[in-house]
Amino acid sequence: IRVWHPAVAIAPGSARLKRIGGARTASCGPMYQSTPLAVTARFGGNGLAPFAADVTCWSQITSSDPSVVRVSSGRAIGASAGAAEVVVGPGSVSTMIEVSSETVTPTCVSAAIVHNGTMVFTPSPMPDMLNSTSRVNVTATYSRNAEKTFTAEFVTHAVVAFTRLSDGTFEELLPNMGLQVEPSDEFADVFAVEPPVPGVRDYYRVLVKADAPPTASACALLARWTDACDASGGILAAGPIAASVQLPKATKVNVTISSSTPCGANCSISRPGDAAIHLGRRSSVQLVVMLAIPGWAPTDFTNDNRTVYSVVAGAEFVTVSSSGLVEARDDTVGFGAATIGVAFDYWRAAHLAQNITVRLDGVTGLSWTPTPFPAYPGSTSVVKTTLNKIQCTSVFQAAAVSATASLSDGTSFSVSTSPLLTGSSTADSVVMTPFWSGNQYVLRGSSPGLVVVTMTFGNASSQNLIAVSDTSVMMTSIAWDPSAWQSNASEPLTFAAVRGSSRPVRIIGTFSDGTQIVDMLFGVPWLSFNQSWSFFSYDSDRISLNATGHAFVWASSYVYPVTLLVQKASVSCGIPLTSSIQVYANLEPDVG
Repeated sequence: IRVWHPAVAIAPGSARLKRIGGARTASCGPMYQSTPLAVTARFGGNGLAPFAADVTCWSQITSSDPSVVRVSSGRAIGASAGAAEVVVGPGSVSTMIEVSSETVTPTCVSAAIVHNGTMVFTPSPMPDMLNSTSRVNVTATYSRNAEKTFTAEFVTHAVVAFTRLSDGTFEELLPNMGLQVEPSDEFADVFAVEPPVPGVRDYYRVLVKADAPPTASACALLARWTDACDASGGILAAGPIAASVQLPKATKVNVTISSSTPCGANCSISRPGDAAIHLGRRSSVQLVVMLAIPGWAPTDFTNDNRTVYSVVAGAEFVTVSSSGLVEARDDTVGFGAATIGVAFDYWRAAHLAQNITVRLDGVTGLSWTPTPFPAYPGSTSVVKTTLNKIQCTSVFQAAAVSATASLSDGTSFSVSTSPLLTGSSTADSVVMTPFWSGNQYVLRGSSPGLVVVTMTFGNASSQNLIAVSDTSVMMTSIAWDPSAWQSNASEPLTFAAVRGSSRPVRIIGTFSDGTQIVDMLFGVPWLSFNQSWSFFSYDSDRISLNATGHAFVWASSYVYPVTLLVQKASVSCGIPLTSSIQVYANLEPDVG
């Protein structure tokens, strides 16, 4: 085994360090130059090819007199005038360094933004990256402060700076040496932040102000070296930072309607006093303004002070606030479309704008038709303008009001049950009964005559001529209503209940004018017939009927249905009518 002991040598970048004129240390003492130390180990001989290795990082380097020369991170730093020996290891290899009172002056500062704040630079010449004219591009991100001011920001890079001295050498401006990073104009602010590796490089946060001009394509920075002990902040040297902060540009402004104030596909609103408000229309809508920036999620700029709203067309219909609230004008008349312009003047984009249309609509008309009441299948398509006396009674027919409101945008809405719908008649022959059934307006004849009935919804109204006639309509047929027994018509009619249970039967009466009453016995409480109704069961042990029209179940009938019969006898008027129905009995178990 052969072991080689390398020949070790130490060489300073400069053996003579001078005082830097005007510069002082953090303790306000004089500042001297520093120089890198290079420790080299040479191997070779006895058949081994010679080679050398830089072992500075693995070497223990000390100073014989730290008050004259200090050693830190592989550099010799002048502390006071004199001479001191810089020693490698136990003292077998050393070099002498002189610290002179002769002064050199700083002439300029060269700096750059680097991605690695711990990088090591060669002692001489100055790092190539600082000599290069190329720029280190840094893409800024956006943020908003508490005042919602929009800014561009970067914070993830270190600043490396050197000052050129009058003797042609360079001195790196380390932390706490008075280095300041400032913007080149008034449109940015720079703040020092805690670096990830303390004491190695200074890190800064740069905020580009919101009012910077749109013509600026990037943010330039300056490095200044100041005397930390000078209260007036005297500048020793300055120079540009070799970096360019690229700022993303806004490309589009997108204007929509807030989901909290929906206004339909055509965005229609109405005046607060218009009856359309009762049909679900709003009197205002809220705009939402989003800014599109490539690589960045859209953000709401609705309330940003640079978002400008205006009514481009249709100012007689709507107004728009500085926060994007579009409201219907209640001090004008007429309807139509309004164009709202939204502009965004932004420091990273030229004038961005978009228009959005909001319609002002309202009720322009009302139409209504009288239909038979109570309703029956198909009755809504029957127009009932004549109310006849009902056979064998002193009661006249009734009609329900089926009303439709028309809006200026061409849409229409049923307002039959709206509480805003009102009516009046020119004579007492027709009794106006609002909200008689299901909140619907009902017209009831009271005496023969011809009247004009006016229905009103908001500012719109419509009239119909209603005749009340003494001519009676006759009942022409009667029929059992199967749905009174069960809702599923495809299954056999079955009276399923606990023993002794009852239910009212339902008899449909048809009259000579084609109208019907679907529940002759119990559906029209204001109508009473002056004739005899008779009910019969062909198996009263299973299903029985009483004189008032109620059916009772007593026992099951699975094989044969029970036939039930109803008769309307002619006592003093009308014709006798009969109807039958077959129903199965299904006795359910008693509870408990």
